[in-house]
Amino acid sequence: MALVNGSNVTLKIYDNGGWRLYACARSCSINVTTSTVETSTTGSGVWAAFEPQKLSWTGSIDGIINLEEPGLLTLADLRAKQIAFEKLLITYERVDAAGNVYSDQGYCIITSSEDSGEVNNPAPFTIQVQGTGQLTQIFTPTPLELSAVNRYDATASGGETTLSIPSLANMDILSFVKDGIGFTVIEAGSPVDKQVLYDVDTGDFTVFIPFAPGEPYYILYQTL
Repeated sequence: MALVNGSNVTLKIYDNGGWRLYACARSCSINVTTSTVETSTTGSGVWAAFEPQKLSWTGSIDGIINLEEPGLLTLADLRAKQIAFEKLLITYERVDAAGNVYSDQGYCIITSSEDSGEVNNPAPFTIQVQGTGQLTQIFTPTPLELSAVNRYDATASGGETTLSIPSLANMDILSFVKDGIGFTVIEAGSPVDKQVLYDVDTGDFTVFIPFAPGEPYYILYQTL
């Protein structure tokens, strides 16, 4: 049995000729509902009978606000699309441990974009969408096409301050996100607070605060 981990569930938005992720998104959801009409008749007994009538769907994205992520959509981007009444094409993709893919793809309208701020805490956002029209089921991966952007997802064992990922040596690192919080990528010196030191030659990523057990992280990158 190949399970789907939460870190392998993504919501991608088609924009400017390719698929993009939302900057610093920590969770996403989709909800498909079926309305019904009662078909009970007089004398049919105490149990009501129903028939399916209409299908509809909604979705949401939640995370931490980041205003400058190359190749990604930010709160400012999506709020501008909301104000312009722009209809978005999105795909909600799941990948299991064996590499099997199942996506739902369809058009939607942004119905709500909420963000807030609390002193000494990262500022969160929530985007709500209303689907319009049919959802299409797709069983092949949806590539991140813009700027050849790729995403590396993993979960820490716990206690690490350095992650060794040789396959990411000599890459253009666009974003390093630890438990939903974006870190500033540096290539020299020692990392402090929300910084990550990237060793171009080895693919090592060093942070100041050790990872907690099971803490998720992902890295967006493209080839140099």
